[in-house]
Amino acid sequence: MGQPRPGLVISGGGARLVFQIGVLLGAEIAPDQFGAMYALSSGGPVLAYFAAGQIHHAKRLWVDTAGTDGFIDWRRLFVLAHPGDTRILIDQGCASLHTHAIPRSRVFIGTLRVRDGHTIYHDLGSKSRSGIEQILRATCALPLLTEPEIIDGDEHVDGGVEYTFPVYEALVSGCHKILAIGNQPPTYRMKPFGRLQSLALFPHSQPARHAIRRRARRYTEACAFLAERQTSGTRSLYLQPDVTLPAERLTTDRQRIRQTFELGLELGRRRKQDIHCFLDEEN
Repeated sequence: MGQPRPGLVISGGGARLVFQIGVLLGAEIAPDQFGAMYALSSGGPVLAYFAAGQIHHAKRLWVDTAGTDGFIDWRRLFVLAHPGDTRILIDQGCASLHTHAIPRSRVFIGTLRVRDGHTIYHDLGSKSRSGIEQILRATCALPLLTEPEIIDGDEHVDGGVEYTFPVYEALVSGCHKILAIGNQPPTYRMKPFGRLQSLALFPHSQPARHAIRRRARRYTEACAFLAERQTSGTRSLYLQPDVTLPAERLTTDRQRIRQTFELGLELGRRRKQDIHCFLDEEN
């Protein structure tokens, strides 16, 4: 057996996910270049479309579509009186997803299991269409804003609650090279959640409260690994914006959302040669 192919890791991050779509399109990379791919939170639907060879369709859904026929209607997401809106919108978005094209045992989407606070990675390629939609609903289920999704009898919510950058899953899977696409500039520091904040989000689950309070530390550890580039024979190429992105999380300003896509497209084109050399070189 040869060395495993490189792994792709995409971070979560609300409206900033269009930065990642821009990078993928600008760099002109294909899903078959990766042995394993990981994402969570709103990066989950991006990776699902990428893995199915529909990245241009993902761009249309997230960037070009106004109204309610994309995954997220950025205006209605703030309406707390309609917590099921995101569930409906993702069902609509998934209607165009070629689920049969998602490869088995190569695409993994993370959700947080509320009962024990564990981040669970689901093999998307082994699921039925309804199972894939269920996982994508769960990984985008923001606490308080969206109802949890029930998977195998357990409540699951946004996969970005504990891990926002699933680098370690790629390491555990044996990837010797990791292409990581983040959405924050190098100077960004994630702030930890306080006790009252975590209690408000998960009043009935102490493990989930502990998970969300680990979030900042997990993010820092992942970024530190990627910055070092060399750990136990694993190499990484970390792509991140060198400026503060103009779209804040859950922004309703579609012009600012489009700006994040343009930034990602520019970075992908600028680093295209580096990316392809990194993916093609011998392990």
